[in-house]
Amino acid sequence: MIVRSKQFLLIPALGLWFAASAVPLAYFSAAHGRALHLASRDRAVAVKPAESRWRMVHLLVEGCGCSASIARHLCERLPSRDADEVVYVVGGSHHFDWVKNLQRLGFDVRVKNADEVRIALGTDSGPQLLIEDSTGAIRYRGGYQSTRPGTQLNHHAQGDEADSPQELEILSALRQGRDVKAYPAFGCAGSLSLP
Repeated sequence: MIVRSKQFLLIPALGLWFAASAVPLAYFSAAHGRALHLASRDRAVAVKPAESRWRMVHLLVEGCGCSASIARHLCERLPSRDADEVVYVVGGSHHFDWVKNLQRLGFDVRVKNADEVRIALGTDSGPQLLIEDSTGAIRYRGGYQSTRPGTQLNHHAQGDEADSPQELEILSALRQGRDVKAYPAFGCAGSLSLP
C-alpha cells in the first residue's frame, strides 16, 4: 500500500515539475522566435563615418547566443575592405571573449550599456545589421539571414548559404544599386524595456 501511494504522488509531482519548468522555458524560447524592434532610421546617423565610405553597423548583445554566433562569424571573415565596420556591444564587459577577439582582428568595437545604444541607434536589441551609404543614409536595417543566427550550422554543412549570415552579399547588392529586402532580426533585447 505504501508503494502505491508513492507512485500516486510521483505522477502529480512530475506533472508540477514539468509545468514549472516548461512555462519559463517556453517564455524565454518564444522571445527568440519573434523579430526584434529594428533600429531607427534617423538615429543611426550618430555613427556616420568621418570620410565618405559605406559603413556596416553590427548591434550585438552580450550574453545572447544569437549575437555570439554573429560575432564568431565576423571573426572568421575579418573586417570588410568594402566598408567601415562598427560593432556595438550592449553590455558592460570589455572582457567578453568575442569582444576581445573582434578588437584584436581590427573591428571598431564599442561596448555600451543599453541606454547608450538606444540613444545612438533607437534600439538595444540584437543582433541587428545597419548599412549606411557614403552619404550616411541608412540603406539597410534588419537581420543577417532568413533564420535565427546559430541555426545555420546544420544547413551550412549541406551547402545552404542562404541560412548563413549574408551581410557581405547585402552590402554588395546595395553598392550595385539593387534593392534588398530586409531579413527579420531575431535575438535578444539588451534590456527589459521592449518597445
